[in-house]
Amino acid sequence: MTISSRKNHNIFAKRGADIDDMEVVEQFGLDPALAYTHEINAAAADAQMKDNIANGMDEKEAKRVRDNIVRAATRLM
Repeated sequence: MTISSRKNHNIFAKRGADIDDMEVVEQFGLDPALAYTHEINAAAADAQMKDNIANGMDEKEAKRVRDNIVRAATRLM
């Protein structure tokens, strides 16, 4: 794992995990321009929501989970 000297904004790093924003970009197939920006969490939450729905989660529940992630990430900023 290569860690950048840029500031990570992903929710995992904000909670103390050693996870670089580029790892989140790769995990969720996000645009690399989102790395090291506050927008990474909403984009990752959107990608996770779509994946949850594709895997059978009720759309309303998937949106609730997404909203909770975004709220939590916002509080950590």
